[in-house]
Amino acid sequence: MLEMIFFYFQSFLSGIIEFGIVYYAYKNNLPIPVLIAIGCAYQFGNIIRNFNVKKLGLIVNILVLISVFFIENLAFKLITLAFIISWNLQMTRDVFKSKSNTMLKRCFRILGFTSIFFINYRLILFIFVFSIIMLLIKYDEISIKNKINLKINNSDLIMLTHQLHYFSYCYIVFVLLLDFNMPKILAIFIFVLGWITYTSTQKILNSNMNINNAIIAHFLLALTLILLGVFHNSSFWASVFWIITGFFGGTVYILKNYLNVNCYISNSHINYIEDLGHIMGALISLIVYYFTNSLIYPILIAAFFAIATSLQLLWKGRKYE
Repeated sequence: MLEMIFFYFQSFLSGIIEFGIVYYAYKNNLPIPVLIAIGCAYQFGNIIRNFNVKKLGLIVNILVLISVFFIENLAFKLITLAFIISWNLQMTRDVFKSKSNTMLKRCFRILGFTSIFFINYRLILFIFVFSIIMLLIKYDEISIKNKINLKINNSDLIMLTHQLHYFSYCYIVFVLLLDFNMPKILAIFIFVLGWITYTSTQKILNSNMNINNAIIAHFLLALTLILLGVFHNSSFWASVFWIITGFFGGTVYILKNYLNVNCYISNSHINYIEDLGHIMGALISLIVYYFTNSLIYPILIAAFFAIATSLQLLWKGRKYE
């Protein structure tokens, strides 16, 4: 019981860190590429826990702990803290993950998102120290599944492009909402609504596993993203379209079931592909924004990936049935 309390508490903290450090950087007027880079760092910490480098993790923790006291560059501090806290939390959460309830885990993560309005540097450091303590306590129980098949086959691309779509625009939309002339707490609430709609899709569809639902949803998702890009200057329409994308993107549960049942892909490999999509999507967002200096193009690229996911399900994916 106590272990599961720690698990859900860490899920709550991961929600605070993933977008909380981005928000803290925004409040300190750091440029948008740095904000996206923080997101990339968080996602890199998420994926690296799949490899057998937990001893290296201890060394990196020491280096980061020293750097926060001796390096004054705020951007560097926040990027490294996002990376190492993510790595620590994900490694220790994995110890309890098999016993957790997915819906409850998502609820605590969303609760973390809602709390980022209160983020400050002391809270970030507190979470960092807490993550180190949990890592030391659970270090011997951390089992790195180093037998993950790193090869990406055709069916893996279905989940990869789905994850690419979301993480190539989610940090952009977060910044977009914060830039609107509205109270920051309202902007954060609207952002969280997109996650609530995402989480509620499976409930709304009564866990229906019909692959056609995912095909149609991703086509509609692409259309909604295009509209989001077109109306990105309108706080009302940008908010509405962002919230709607959550409903369509929430059909990811159908993709997971499809890959499990029809393509015989293990949950551990699917998780790895998801993590890979997260970091690649965030990097694409960073690169595209850096060279275009526009919030529109990452959103339109997200629409492309949504269409790609739908087309794969419609054509290539069917041969695995």
